[in-house]
Parts: sequence; structure tokens; C-alpha cells
Amino acid sequence: MEENNIKVLFVDDEENILSSIRRAMITEPYICYFAISGVEALKIMAEKKIDIIVSDMKMPNMSGLELMKKIKDSYPDTIKIILSGYAQLTQVIATVNNVDLYKFLLKPWKNEELYDTLNDASNYVRLLETKNKEFEKLETKNAMYQKLMNIKQSGENVTKNDIQNIKIIISRFFKNLNFLLSIKQDQNILSLAMALEKLYEVYIENLPTVISSYINEDLIVFLKSYKIDLETLGELSNTTYTGNVSLIKSLINELIDYLYILTRNNAISVTLNILEKDFEIRFKIPLGYILKNNENIPIEIKFLPRYIDLARDLMKLSGIDLIITNSESEIQIILTNEKK
Repeated sequence: MEENNIKVLFVDDEENILSSIRRAMITEPYICYFAISGVEALKIMAEKKIDIIVSDMKMPNMSGLELMKKIKDSYPDTIKIILSGYAQLTQVIATVNNVDLYKFLLKPWKNEELYDTLNDASNYVRLLETKNKEFEKLETKNAMYQKLMNIKQSGENVTKNDIQNIKIIISRFFKNLNFLLSIKQDQNILSLAMALEKLYEVYIENLPTVISSYINEDLIVFLKSYKIDLETLGELSNTTYTGNVSLIKSLINELIDYLYILTRNNAISVTLNILEKDFEIRFKIPLGYILKNNENIPIEIKFLPRYIDLARDLMKLSGIDLIITNSESEIQIILTNEKK
């Protein structure tokens, strides 16, 4: 988290105090919000992800202590600072003990002291953010290994080749997860992380690897079950393909779900081209023009190549080749049966 992305909320029932703080903060690298009461402060907290709150103690209707208790319960990661002219020792102790107060500053304040306090609090915000991300990674990793243990304990015949592939997939999964976690304050990160994890999950759920046969008609029936605009080209043949059919279906399902994220749930154009001994499934997404605007590329588009890389590895394990192409008008993701 960059320092100039840190959001600070100042709360005081006196407008002249808030005006003074506005002037003091005008050149400081923070996104600042101001509230005239505890009620207004809670409204802002509900709408914005506030990192640091700085509040007066004595306010009508809702005191600073009452406000901080509510903040502690609803927003435990928000750093809490009191800036008050009310310095009765017993009240200070009660505030510190009851709401995990970061610091108590006295009015009239010195700007340099306020700046130093906010700088230290910002460093603490970044530390908490790093710690939370590490916990998320650890929880994900534990969940993945638990799934592996469940497979092992079930007595299913997982081959050495499966074990080796699992190690490769786990490594690539965490490489891509680290990329997502390195992105600052994007509200879509969670949904993308879940989409990434789902790819891994469907792979684990389809272990041990089972190879079976399928034909073009199976592909048509499967693709028609989705909300896509399906066009079929070529003559229907009884050509038989082999692969991990269950994994193929699961991966196509996840790929379509991700494409819905990209297209904001608009219909996806898909072409099944039946060739003499092969097939091609082309997913067409009208996003090429977005890729040319480097200033406004959504995170879903930035992450697409990484998502596709993991999907390609998993498709390969199921007997499918995956390539991605880009033109000025669209992106195409192409699935073909693996050539022997």
C-alpha cells in the first residue's frame, strides 16, 4: 500500500477544528475525510475503507470512546487515534484499554507531532496488510494440502506422475496468487483469487487421472448447457478423442465463468469447428481495444494471461491444447484436441 493511498478520517464536533486540520493536511500524502459527528463518521466508514481514524473525545450524542468501540467491533484493522483537549487520566486509560487505541494526542496539537503519528500509523497499516496477506496465503496453502491428504487417506490410486504434476501446479498457483496480492486496493482481487483457486480445486477433485474417450457429439451437448452463443462448423463425425473427460468439462466450466467476469456477464460467442480428425473450440471476447489503453486496463484483463497460463497447464494434463490470440477487435481462446 502506497502512503498516498492511506485513507484518514478526522472526527470533531467543532468546524473550526476540522478546518484547521484540513489546512494542516493539505500538502500531506493522504486521502482525508472529515466528519462533524460520530454518526457521520460511521456513515463514511461504511462507504470507504478507512485505514486510520483520528477523533475528538468529548462530542455530543456519541463520544469519542463510544465511536472507537463501534470502530473496534466493526472495523478491527482500522488504526484508532484520539486528538482531544480532554485529558483526564482515568478517561485516557479507559480509552486505551477498551478500544486498542494507537495513540492519544492532546489539543492544541503540533502539526509535526500529528504528521509523525500519522506516518508511524501508516507504517503499522502496511505491516497489518502484509500480515493479513501472509495469513491468507497460509490458509490457502493449508487447505490445499488438506485436500491432498484427503485423497491420500481415501486410498485412491494417485500415480507418481499425478504427484509430480500436483507439485508443479501448486508452485504456479502461488506464483500467480502472489501477483494478485501485490496489487494495491483493487476490489476485484478477491473474486480473481477465488477463480484462480477454483482451477486448482477442480484439478484436485478430478484426481486420480482417468483417461476415457469422447466424441464430437459429447462436446456439442456439453457446450449447449451453457449461456453461450454456440456455432458449430463442419460435418458431425464419430471421431474419437481421448483425455481426462471429467477434468476437461470442469476446466471449460471454470473458463466460461472467468470469461463472464471479463464480459460483465454478457453472452460469450463460441465456435466449435469440427475438422477431419480434430476439433477447435474458439471463445471470442470483444476486448482487444481495451488492451491498447494502458491507463485503464481492468485488473481482470491484466490477470488474464496468468489465468490462461495455469488453465493451459491443466488443459494439457487433460489432453487439450490451449492458445490465446489477440486482434484489434477481440481476444480468442482456442482449445484443440492434443495432437499425437
